[in-house]
Amino acid sequence: MKKHIVCIGDSNTHGYCADPADCADGGIRFNEEERWTCLLQKALGEEYQAECLQYIKGQRKRLYPLAMKHPALLSVMVSEKLIPREDMENLLQQAAKLKRAELNAMLLEYQSRTFGAIDPELELEKELRRERKRQQKLSEEGGLPDAGE
Repeated sequence: MKKHIVCIGDSNTHGYCADPADCADGGIRFNEEERWTCLLQKALGEEYQAECLQYIKGQRKRLYPLAMKHPALLSVMVSEKLIPREDMENLLQQAAKLKRAELNAMLLEYQSRTFGAIDPELELEKELRRERKRQQKLSEEGGLPDAGE
């Protein structure tokens, strides 16, 4: 059975080439002979499989199911701060469903360290203030009548 190495990164990990003149085939992505993840796999030999998971902000959720199965991946995501606040509740629910206390503990510690304690009443108050400001701005611009009209 091959040992898997997961390479998580950005466009460089994916093999993006900013200048097509730098690529052997003139494309916008380095070919398999040039990409560092492919070179890594060749250097490690047949018993390893180097897999590239390109981290793109809009696609980070595709890593979550893997992270729930592999605590080491979740640890990398936590240490690199790849998990935004809005995804925390869903991930905590997934960890609870899987009955994986170590995942839950890791996520709660990350949430506390990264976002601080979350007070639902305070969050609601902030959201109401933002909405009032938005409505006031629209009213001043003539886009929304005042509530008294």
